[in-house]
Amino acid sequence: MSSFERIQLSPYCVHLKSKKLVFQPRPPVSDEDILDGSGHTWCQQTQEVVGEDGEPSDPRECQKGRSCFCSYSD
Repeated sequence: MSSFERIQLSPYCVHLKSKKLVFQPRPPVSDEDILDGSGHTWCQQTQEVVGEDGEPSDPRECQKGRSCFCSYSD
Protein backbone atom coordinates (compact mmCIF):
# COMPACT_ATOMS: atom_id res chain seq x y z
CA MET A 1 0.00 0.00 0.00
CA SER A 2 1.21 3.49 -0.83
CA SER A 3 2.22 5.84 1.96
CA PHE A 4 -0.20 8.36 0.46
CA GLU A 5 -3.91 7.94 1.03
CA ARG A 6 -6.27 8.92 -1.70
CA ILE A 7 -8.04 12.10 -0.68
CA GLN A 8 -11.74 12.03 -1.42
CA LEU A 9 -13.19 15.45 -2.14
CA SER A 10 -16.50 16.42 -0.62
CA PRO A 11 -19.34 16.74 -3.15
CA TYR A 12 -21.27 19.00 -0.73
CA CYS A 13 -21.42 22.76 -0.34
CA VAL A 14 -19.21 24.07 2.43
CA HIS A 15 -22.21 26.05 3.75
CA LEU A 16 -24.36 22.94 4.33
CA LYS A 17 -24.47 22.41 8.10
CA SER A 18 -25.87 19.94 10.62
CA LYS A 19 -25.30 19.10 14.27
CA LYS A 20 -23.37 15.98 13.27
CA LEU A 21 -20.88 18.03 11.23
CA VAL A 22 -19.72 19.72 14.43
CA PHE A 23 -18.00 16.45 15.35
CA GLN A 24 -16.57 15.63 11.91
CA PRO A 25 -12.80 16.11 11.71
CA ARG A 26 -12.90 16.22 7.89
CA PRO A 27 -15.22 17.44 5.12
CA PRO A 28 -18.22 15.14 4.58
CA VAL A 29 -17.99 12.63 1.74
CA SER A 30 -21.34 10.84 2.24
CA ASP A 31 -24.84 11.60 3.49
CA GLU A 32 -24.05 9.59 6.63
CA ASP A 33 -21.30 12.09 7.50
CA ILE A 34 -23.94 14.86 7.59
CA LEU A 35 -27.25 13.42 8.71
CA ASP A 36 -28.03 12.49 12.29
CA GLY A 37 -31.26 10.91 13.52
CA SER A 38 -33.21 14.14 13.07
CA GLY A 39 -32.12 14.62 9.44
CA HIS A 40 -32.08 18.40 10.06
CA THR A 41 -29.70 20.51 7.98
CA TRP A 42 -29.41 24.21 7.23
CA CYS A 43 -27.45 26.71 5.17
CA GLN A 44 -24.78 28.59 7.06
CA GLN A 45 -25.28 31.62 4.81
CA THR A 46 -29.03 31.99 5.37
CA GLN A 47 -29.30 30.23 8.77
CA GLU A 48 -32.44 28.63 7.32
CA VAL A 49 -33.44 25.28 5.78
CA VAL A 50 -33.15 26.91 2.35
CA GLY A 51 -30.04 28.19 0.63
CA GLU A 52 -29.39 31.59 -0.88
CA ASP A 53 -31.13 30.48 -4.06
CA GLY A 54 -34.33 29.58 -2.18
CA GLU A 55 -33.90 25.83 -2.70
CA PRO A 56 -33.72 23.22 0.11
CA SER A 57 -30.52 22.81 2.09
CA ASP A 58 -29.89 19.09 2.34
CA PRO A 59 -27.26 16.62 1.12
CA ARG A 60 -29.21 15.70 -2.03
CA GLU A 61 -29.53 19.34 -3.08
CA CYS A 62 -26.40 21.13 -1.82
CA GLN A 63 -24.03 19.92 -4.50
CA LYS A 64 -22.24 21.26 -7.56
CA GLY A 65 -24.56 22.91 -10.06
CA ARG A 66 -26.41 25.22 -7.70
CA SER A 67 -25.83 28.93 -8.12
CA CYS A 68 -24.88 29.32 -4.43
CA PHE A 69 -22.59 26.23 -4.24
CA CYS A 70 -19.12 26.67 -2.73
CA SER A 71 -16.78 23.68 -2.63
CA TYR A 72 -14.45 22.85 0.24
CA SER A 73 -11.51 23.53 -2.07
CA ASP A 74 -12.59 27.09 -3.00
